[in-house]
Amino acid sequence: MAPRNDHELRIADFLPCSEVNGPGRRAVVWVQGCSLGCPGCFNPHTHSKGGGRTIAIEVLAQRILA
Repeated sequence: MAPRNDHELRIADFLPCSEVNGPGRRAVVWVQGCSLGCPGCFNPHTHSKGGGRTIAIEVLAQRILA
């Protein structure tokens, strides 16, 4: 299912604080619907365009900044 409007994003997952996904502390967003199909992809569950969940961009931004 596609996002209902231009103010939503389909994400596979969100992690508010990580120290293992790059240098320093950061929020991490995995978007859903990748069509690249890279060999050895660490996140093949993100390929389906119908997977994950939709979230309002404003809500996601608030969670990242929290």
